[in-house]
Amino acid sequence: MAGPSSQSAKKKGGGFLPEGASSLVHRWALQIAGLLVVTLALLLTAALVTYHPKDHSLNTAADAAWTTHNMVGGVGAFLSDLLLQLVGIAAWLPPLALLAWGGRMMVSARPLDKVWIKALLLLSGLLLSAIALAAVPVPDSFTLPGAGGQHLGGSAGTLLLEGFTSSLSLFGGQAFGWVMALISGVLGAVCTVVSMGLSMEEWRAIGRLLRRCARLAAPGRAPAEDDEAGESATPPARRARP
Repeated sequence: MAGPSSQSAKKKGGGFLPEGASSLVHRWALQIAGLLVVTLALLLTAALVTYHPKDHSLNTAADAAWTTHNMVGGVGAFLSDLLLQLVGIAAWLPPLALLAWGGRMMVSARPLDKVWIKALLLLSGLLLSAIALAAVPVPDSFTLPGAGGQHLGGSAGTLLLEGFTSSLSLFGGQAFGWVMALISGVLGAVCTVVSMGLSMEEWRAIGRLLRRCARLAAPGRAPAEDDEAGESATPPARRARP
């Protein structure tokens, strides 16, 4: 007959796995989920990078003999066309947020908390950034799909900015349009950064990683030179007197 100590040990372990194995499986499951989110972010990035205006989408009816140029196939062509048409180049914000969410889950092995709040913040940042970009005309060497292809904010950003500008034109003309675009850009950046859910220490770590990558990419500068420079800048330690 098992004593109370053995029964409590089983309950503490949880199920048929020991306590350590159960926590390890839980950690692996969270890291795999983070890897899936990162994979989704990379696929969305590839779809945006390889966007082709002649691929079959909402705006384009391609021939049966047409070969889809999008790396993610027909789904990637459809999603990239829809995002670029609605919010313009602000379509790059969702992949960045997904990369931050998945990367944090992979590193910390913790679930994503307040998912709905982060999603609403990301949606707000997406629309606000589109409004700000709608004040910037599209360069000649760049094309965007849809009716809002003349501005970097897409159809949704252009429509919202024109609505705000026409409402405020009674008080000060077109100058309010640029003011609205500037305010929307600041608020959109704040909402997007907060939606990523990264702490200040994590942002500092990302900054250090980017600086290190920039040093490695700099021509004629090796990592050993940076280490030697850091060592030479460090003052020598004083010898202890006998």
